[in-house]
Amino acid sequence: MPLNEDKSWWFGVGLSAPFGLGVEYKDDFFGRYLSTKVDLQTIDIQPSLAWRPNEYISIGGSLVFEQVRANFQQKLANEDLVRLQGDDLTMGYNLDLMLTPLKGTRIGLDYRSEINHDVSGRQSTEEGSLGLNTTATAKLKLPDIATAAIAQDIGDRWTLLGQVSRVGWNNFDTLEVIPETAFAVGPTLTFNYQNSWAYSIGAEYKASDSWTFRAGYQYDQTPTRIEERSALNPDGDRHWFSGGLTYQWNDKLSFDLGASYIDIEEERIKQSRAGNVRVNADIDNAYVLIGAAALNYKF
Repeated sequence: MPLNEDKSWWFGVGLSAPFGLGVEYKDDFFGRYLSTKVDLQTIDIQPSLAWRPNEYISIGGSLVFEQVRANFQQKLANEDLVRLQGDDLTMGYNLDLMLTPLKGTRIGLDYRSEINHDVSGRQSTEEGSLGLNTTATAKLKLPDIATAAIAQDIGDRWTLLGQVSRVGWNNFDTLEVIPETAFAVGPTLTFNYQNSWAYSIGAEYKASDSWTFRAGYQYDQTPTRIEERSALNPDGDRHWFSGGLTYQWNDKLSFDLGASYIDIEEERIKQSRAGNVRVNADIDNAYVLIGAAALNYKF
C-alpha cells in the first residue's frame, strides 16, 4: 500500500515458506540406521518498505522473521528409534533494486541474507537407550541468495523474461546435535553442500485485456555432492517446465493458475558411517509436480 500522496513510499507484508525438506522411509528401510525421517519447515514473515524517487528506479528492503521447525528420526543398532525435535525463531533481511532504464525494460536485483538458527528441542528414544532422552541444541545455517532478473516487453502483447540466481549453500556443512546431558551423545548430520546456480527463461502473452498466458523453463543445480549425498537428501540437478495463466475479472480482481513439472536427473547415493553402515542406491525416475492457484484483489 502507498504511504503518501505521490506514491513514492510503499509498505507491504509477505508470508512465505522459502526452505523445506521432507523425507520419510519405512521402519524396515535398509538405510534406517542413517535416517528414517527428516522434516524441516520454515515460515517467513516479511514487513517491507520501498522508495520510488522517480520512474526509473525503486529501492526496497525487508526484515525477515523466520520460524524453523525440525524433526529427525533414525534407528539404532538395537532397533530403538531416536527422535530429534526442535524449533527456533530468528531474523534476517532482504535488499532489492528495480531499474527501468528504457520503456518496456525492467531489471530487478535481490539479495536475501544468510540466516543462522540456534534450534533447541528434545532428543528422545522409544526405549530410553543409552540415556539419550534429554534436551538438545543444534546450529542450522540457511543460505544467502542473490538474484538478477530482466523483463522485456516486445510490442503490446509479448514479454520475455530471464533470471539467474546464486544460492550460497557452502555454509550448510554439518548439523551437529549437542545434548545438554553430559553423558548423552547426539548425531552429527553431514551435508557439505556446494554453492548452486539456477537459470530460467520464460515468456508471457497478453491475449486480451482479460487473459494472459505464460510458460518457462529453469535449470536448477543441486547443492549436493556425490561424496556426501545421502538418504536424507536424495537430490540431483533439476529441470523445471512451467506454465500458467491469469484472468483479469476487473480492475481490482484477478485469478491465477500455475503448474510445474520438475524432472530430477539420475544420481548415486554412496553413504557410510562408523559401524560399517553403508547405503548404495540410485536416484532414478524422480520428479515433482506442483500446482498453484491464487485470488488477487487490489484495495
